[in-house]
Amino acid sequence: MTNANHRINRAALELFAKKGFAATGIRDLAEAAGVSTASLYHYMGTKDDLLERIILRGMERTIAYGRGVAVLSEDPATQLVGLVQAHVCLHTTYRHETRVLDLELRSLRKTTHATVVELRDSYEQIWADILNRGMAAGTFDIPDQHVARLALIEMCNGTGLWYNPKGSLTIAQVAHTTADLALGLVRAKTADACMRIDDLSQPIPYAHIERIVTGAFGDLLG
Repeated sequence: MTNANHRINRAALELFAKKGFAATGIRDLAEAAGVSTASLYHYMGTKDDLLERIILRGMERTIAYGRGVAVLSEDPATQLVGLVQAHVCLHTTYRHETRVLDLELRSLRKTTHATVVELRDSYEQIWADILNRGMAAGTFDIPDQHVARLALIEMCNGTGLWYNPKGSLTIAQVAHTTADLALGLVRAKTADACMRIDDLSQPIPYAHIERIVTGAFGDLLG
């Protein structure tokens, strides 16, 4: 990828995240990337093409890190904790990327929209499979697994909106607390008590989870 491509991709990501796709004009993109509008079309195609590349690549990487975390354990509680921590890590570390992924699905062209929905469903299926295994093992007690899955994902998404990197909490601390809350949401339990992260026999180290997420999203734009 050329320097111009990278500048255009980075400018688009930041502008789409801050202003929204619809409010971002071609001149905005060209000015932010330091290229002419003619060069912009040469390197990126249309604005729709650029958004589609960002979202498709982002969704593919999201599935990759989700599967990468899930295979680190066979215990559903450990898997859930790891996936929650990874999702929080993603949304607090890569805010521009996740804001575009979360909000600009509405701006995609119809054919690409359908493809991205399929990718999103594949990612959510990773969560569903973990919840189902937890229920089958008697570890989780979930009245409505569909609602539980959406609530878990939205709880993680929200950390990217309120987390302040200059505040008193590290991302690792936010991820730990959110994962503890997730165990409560699914009513995870040990033999005689509500389950907490400290009850896991072999938790996935947060540093390992962070490496998986960074490996997936660190070079998202090439």
